[in-house]
Amino acid sequence: MMQFLRDWLLGVTGAALALAVLKTLVPRGSVSKVCALAGGLAVLFAALQPIVSLDGDVLAEAVSAYQTQREEFQVQLQENRDAVLGRVIESRAAAYVADKAAEMGISCRAEVTVSDDENGVPVPWAVSAWADWAPGQQEALGEMLERDLGIPPQRQSFMERDE
Repeated sequence: MMQFLRDWLLGVTGAALALAVLKTLVPRGSVSKVCALAGGLAVLFAALQPIVSLDGDVLAEAVSAYQTQREEFQVQLQENRDAVLGRVIESRAAAYVADKAAEMGISCRAEVTVSDDENGVPVPWAVSAWADWAPGQQEALGEMLERDLGIPPQRQSFMERDE
């Protein structure tokens, strides 16, 4: 691409330079006007030469390659967006679980994993919580997880804190 641009600029510059030299050498009058017109056409042709010499197949191939790259970039962008969104949901859902547990008098650490729902949107899927559990606390937190986050008991894990 840079070579193409360099060649094009050299062609336009060369044509303009030739026109300037020609205009200084030709005496004033009708011949000068004809030379100026011919030189102007030469500069115009030099400027438009890349458009005139376009190969339709090459242009179609370049457009196709551009569209393919654009589509690949869009897919990659969507995947990155989904990954970031999943991590944000995991983090916020874990904080929510820890906050709700604290309201119940439970000091715990929680980890939430997400999975895509039927629409491809990441939603909380499973939770693991570590605490020093008192009787009934796991059941109370489990009910809240199912009610508020839609995580059924089979995807809930409660472990004793290792300290």
